[in-house]
Amino acid sequence: MTNDDGIPLWYIIAGSVLIAVLIVFMVNKIIRQFRFGNIRELTVLITGCDTGFGHDLAIKCLSKGMTVFATCLTKEGVDRLRQEQTGLTGLLDSFIMDVREDDSVQKAYEHVYEQLKLQNKELNAIVNNAGIIGNSFFDDFLEIDDFLEVLKVNTFGAIRVTHIFKPL
Repeated sequence: MTNDDGIPLWYIIAGSVLIAVLIVFMVNKIIRQFRFGNIRELTVLITGCDTGFGHDLAIKCLSKGMTVFATCLTKEGVDRLRQEQTGLTGLLDSFIMDVREDDSVQKAYEHVYEQLKLQNKELNAIVNNAGIIGNSFFDDFLEIDDFLEVLKVNTFGAIRVTHIFKPL
């Protein structure tokens, strides 16, 4: 049996299977390159840890023994995280950082830099989780400032943190 070009069908099937096997092999090899040896040696910076996903992710990373730099917008968020980390094997360094402010992020960078140097570690990941919903209503009832506040946190905050912490 052949296709319209006269190529035997079993050639097409065998070639397709060979290509599929090669793709699986290559993807597997790429994934293995990104695996880390001991998760307890990893260090992560997570923004927006007052509540929600950032808070839960920080607790999960601490339970796996990771070093976590967890930033919160409020002192209450910092205190809540410190209370919940009791008994977990990871090392928590929780502090206040406002992603909207250059000075706040720069001060946080200097703190993290010093701590990493003391611990002889490097920063393995940044999770830009800080975000707000902002005012949500019909466009006719919103002003430019409503949109700008969301952009300051959700867009420019993530960019600011990434740019400042990139050297680590």
